[in-house]
Amino acid sequence: ALIKSTGVRVIEMKHSRTKTLCCGEGGATQFYNKGYAKNWSRKRIGEARRTGVPIVTYCAGCVNFLGGKYPTIHVLDLLTVKRKNIPKPATFPFNYLNRLILRFSIR
Repeated sequence: ALIKSTGVRVIEMKHSRTKTLCCGEGGATQFYNKGYAKNWSRKRIGEARRTGVPIVTYCAGCVNFLGGKYPTIHVLDLLTVKRKNIPKPATFPFNYLNRLILRFSIR
């Protein structure tokens, strides 16, 4: 509902909500089994490519892990940027500044 309120068209991937696939960053999987991490991120990006739109996630790990391979943006960054199209994801330190601005604006 938050994303839709910005006017962004939402296309759900096959695995979303309670069936969301891990990108491979969660639990530091890449450090103890790179194969799992690569496979999971490949599946996640494959689903996103079929939708033809960037990934929007609440997970900072997904933003960092998938962002170098596919357009990925944190939901709080999306909510704090005024735009006509989905923006280029904010980078450090602006991504954290955007989240702080949003946090204090909804108090």
